[in-house]
Amino acid sequence: MRVEVAPAQPQDRRAVAHLVRAELGYASLDEERLLGRIARMDADSAYSVHVAKLDGRIVGFVACQRGIALERDGDTLRILALAVDRASQCKGVGSALLAEAEKRAASFSASAVVLSSGAQRTAAHEFYQKRGYEKRGFSFTKRL
Repeated sequence: MRVEVAPAQPQDRRAVAHLVRAELGYASLDEERLLGRIARMDADSAYSVHVAKLDGRIVGFVACQRGIALERDGDTLRILALAVDRASQCKGVGSALLAEAEKRAASFSASAVVLSSGAQRTAAHEFYQKRGYEKRGFSFTKRL
């Protein structure tokens, strides 16, 4: 099976929302509001959402944001989310999505690709570390 990665289209938004809710543990998110956020990303050139397909079915996605970091020269690419359907894991889908994010970063000569991953996602941490990503710190959130 060959993984196909392409920019998400408006008709892909529900599949992306499903993956956010089912695979990233955000089942309680309101789907319509989530779809609205995905649409806002589609309309802003600083963001990109790509989907991965196996046999024509969307089985994963990566959402990224181009930005500026204070601690390093050059722009950075932040991976906001990367998810693969459980049944499609260990088939090269995550690697293909990560490669797409890195390709986007290279397109604007980014100095780094950065991401956050929940402390409980130990398999994801191993996945990223095997691909050259370094564990650099902690992420904190305060809801307003």
